[in-house]
Amino acid sequence: MLFWPGALPARRKTLLLNEKHKPWATGAILFTFFSSVGYGIYAGSALNGPTGGTLPGLIYGGLAYLMMFYCALLGVRRRLPAWSLGRMSGWLRGHIWIGLLTLPMVLFHGGFSVQGTLSTALIWLYGIVMVSGVLGLALQQALPRMMTHQIEMETIYEQIPHIIDQLRSEAEKLVEKACGPLDPEKRAKAEEAESNRFKSAEALRDFYERRIDGFITSERLPPEADLSIPARSHALFGHLRKLVPPEVQETVTKLEDICDERRQLELQIKLHHLLHGWLFLHTPLSLALLLLGATHALVSLVY
Repeated sequence: MLFWPGALPARRKTLLLNEKHKPWATGAILFTFFSSVGYGIYAGSALNGPTGGTLPGLIYGGLAYLMMFYCALLGVRRRLPAWSLGRMSGWLRGHIWIGLLTLPMVLFHGGFSVQGTLSTALIWLYGIVMVSGVLGLALQQALPRMMTHQIEMETIYEQIPHIIDQLRSEAEKLVEKACGPLDPEKRAKAEEAESNRFKSAEALRDFYERRIDGFITSERLPPEADLSIPARSHALFGHLRKLVPPEVQETVTKLEDICDERRQLELQIKLHHLLHGWLFLHTPLSLALLLLGATHALVSLVY
């Protein structure tokens, strides 16, 4: 297995749940408890039932909106890493628990009922944002562990194209050392000088040109390709070993390792996209929720 200097995993700023979340969880539970007690007193004493237009209803609604606004500030904090705005890990934990606290605040604000088209649209949008957030949180618990266990050679995501180029260069050098130059003109001259040695490894050169070269350099590995499937790849390299002379066996093994690492890089690309792809839904919808929430507040106050 090859190791590329400097290709170490970047430290992930993910929403991992751990012991440090206990104070936040405890605070969220206590806040929900006392808010629920306050809502029970308010709902029991309201003559016309709890609604968003009453003072307690407005307080719950205002708290929900402020909590959403705080959660949205995480994006600002990400873009200002040099500013003294607190540690990113603290912002991530706050994003989870304060985001969850918006649920009881929203329910208490409307008295567990929805009235009007704007309120209905707002509740649906809020529900989608919450579901996407919970889904993202679940992915960020599972996928980093999966990457750690299934990808032995995990590297910094942004370096993957460079590492693929290195893999191709390494494979090409191995084949040229065993089979002579891959360029037809250079190959002809080399074979005139050392025809027996290079022709004995012709099967290796043919295998590299037909299968390995395109496999390594593919922008996205086709899942049905033989080298994309470990069992088929192992069988193909096993057959190749029977066709080449003993002095080329080590080269075949190294090429198989290179193909294995290319598969790992492809898996890392897929998991990376899955790990971060949900943000393309969650982030714009969260901004839309803030705008629609502000519109809802203005319409309620005016009318």
